Amino acid sequence: MNYKVIRVLNNSVVLAERISDGTEVILHGKGVGVYVSKNKIQMLPHEKVQRLYELKNESENDYLKDLVSSVSPEIITITSDIIKKAEGMLQTKFRQNIFFSVLDHLSFAVERNKEQIENPYPYLEEMKILLNEEYQVCEQLVDYINHSLDINLKSDEAILLAIHFANARLDVDNSDEEIIAEILNIISMKLNINLNKEQVRLHRLKAHLRFFIKNKSVRNGDSAKNGSFKEIERLLSKEYASEYQCARLIVEYLRKKHKLHISNNEVIYLTMHIIPIVTK
Repeated sequence: MNYKVIRVLNNSVVLAERISDGTEVILHGKGVGVYVSKNKIQMLPHEKVQRLYELKNESENDYLKDLVSSVSPEIITITSDIIKKAEGMLQTKFRQNIFFSVLDHLSFAVERNKEQIENPYPYLEEMKILLNEEYQVCEQLVDYINHSLDINLKSDEAILLAIHFANARLDVDNSDEEIIAEILNIISMKLNINLNKEQVRLHRLKAHLRFFIKNKSVRNGDSAKNGSFKEIERLLSKEYASEYQCARLIVEYLRKKHKLHISNNEVIYLTMHIIPIVTK
């Protein structure tokens, strides 16, 4: 199988068209961009390709192309490496879009690390229990990333990676996309924003929503009685009133239409993930 090269995105990635059906694809391979540029070729043989990613969602294609173009070849290679390692260690296969989710996350994490920006994630202890299998694997992967890039990502990153991997497993049911579309529609209408113009934030929000729907019961329980949660909710309802009310509407909608058992604390969790999609 051959591919018609459209353009080189960086040293290890090219945008191409699959000859057999005309589908646009992103091809990753060691030095493939250099190979195409140096030899000025238009047709790329399949044996030069290590990983292939189809561009199926037209609304996200430009964002994904820009993402790959803006990230260093080293991070792209490490992203591909840790996905392959995770598949082997978890004995599973991931959905194709995991590459872009992890690439986006890792590039953002590296930038935060360089700028020494702390970004604490709520419910870390709960997630370690719920995603124990993925978490154990991702702890090792964070060590690998730190060694490869000579940086010092904190262990919290293992949980964030674990969420991406848990969302993308092919051996886990993923029938929640319609619910996610409904939630995004509520956010768009309630907050009067065009989510298609916010592809970076939208991409991240979708990942959080998938996890939220799958694991809606993990945060029920003692945390509801925790005074710190009540204080967080008070602050959010005051400082981010529109986003907070939107989250309350979503929770009520999911309770009534989909009969999902959701605690009031989910309002806090949802609000914290809606805020970045609105705040610029």
